[in-house]
Amino acid sequence: MAAKKAAHVHRNTEKPRGILKDHPETASQIVDCLKGMRLAGQQIDNSIIRTTIQGVIALGGPELFDRVVGKDKDGQLVKFNVSKTFAKAFAQRHLGWTWRRTTGAARKLPED
Repeated sequence: MAAKKAAHVHRNTEKPRGILKDHPETASQIVDCLKGMRLAGQQIDNSIIRTTIQGVIALGGPELFDRVVGKDKDGQLVKFNVSKTFAKAFAQRHLGWTWRRTTGAARKLPED
């Protein structure tokens, strides 16, 4: 099962899809940057992933932020932005990362 998932993750990193399909170098820069941060021991959450994606796109393909991706409920055109959902899906698809629930020290009272 693990080999099947690893093959699936590898296959998805080769060909970006969606908004980044025409910018594979930007997608690989995002992946490299996130992997580098993780290898350095930094804790990575969704907000860090979002800002990293925004920064790399701003440097490598700022025209992506001008791309119209749909319409809102009022019929106004909606331009691309890096949402929480997009960042989470990118990390899952390209890096194979999943989210874990955080724990808090204050939740567990020490025994007397």
